[in-house]
Amino acid sequence: MIKKELTIPMRVLHYLALLERLPQTHPQRSKVESDFARLLAGYRGEKNLRYHLSFLPENEYQIFFDLHLSVNNLEFQIDCLLLSPHLSLIIESKNIAGTLIFDTRSEQCLRIYNGKEEGFPNPILQAARHRILFQRWLKLHKFPPIPIESFVSIAFPTTIIKSANDDTSIYEKVILAESVIHKVESLKQLYKKEFIKSNQLKFLCKALLEMHSPSEFNILERLEINNKDIIKGVKCPTCPSSIMKRKYGTWFCPRCELHSKTAHEQTLLDYIL
Repeated sequence: MIKKELTIPMRVLHYLALLERLPQTHPQRSKVESDFARLLAGYRGEKNLRYHLSFLPENEYQIFFDLHLSVNNLEFQIDCLLLSPHLSLIIESKNIAGTLIFDTRSEQCLRIYNGKEEGFPNPILQAARHRILFQRWLKLHKFPPIPIESFVSIAFPTTIIKSANDDTSIYEKVILAESVIHKVESLKQLYKKEFIKSNQLKFLCKALLEMHSPSEFNILERLEINNKDIIKGVKCPTCPSSIMKRKYGTWFCPRCELHSKTAHEQTLLDYIL
């Protein structure tokens, strides 16, 4: 059962609003577009994971997407958390194309794409950190110690996963999204003991929802963009490059001559974001 559904991340909405209001010639434009593309790809990867997890038995797991928690002033975000009386499972979702090479000696992750080699944050280490923090969170809030497993789900079925030093354990920690169901089922066979009672599990699910708290995010401050650089005014929904004028109680576009009583609503939303 899905306890926290997957929704469009607020950061995606922040970037989308900024792109609507940032001039094409702005020096930060390319960075904003690049960051937005990365965030959007991540969301699409989570949607892909969401699809594959829909094949799990509905009442066997409690599922949380995009869960933001904190413990001892350390914030962490779990892409997907599965809970059962026998096991908790952290899944980090990545939407990365190309060839991913994991080196267990250096703990590096390399990506080769279009002939270019570049370093990537190692998602295996990220999942391991979240596992440790979630253990601390459970202990802090006095919940029973549930076994926690973690792995990385890769959205692109064409992504090639490799080990730099023939360490086959990599293929247990990093899998394609379409294999997630088989992975969950194999882990289920390893954990037969019940570690948390059904009533405790209900309290745990309630606590996770109540303590979910996305961090505050001011996109202009984060990207060091001056408020004066933002395009002001009510933008026309038909030709967005045109700024509407107020005329006889409605908004009027001098370019396409559209009249609207509600065009300001999107402007207010852009302002909030």
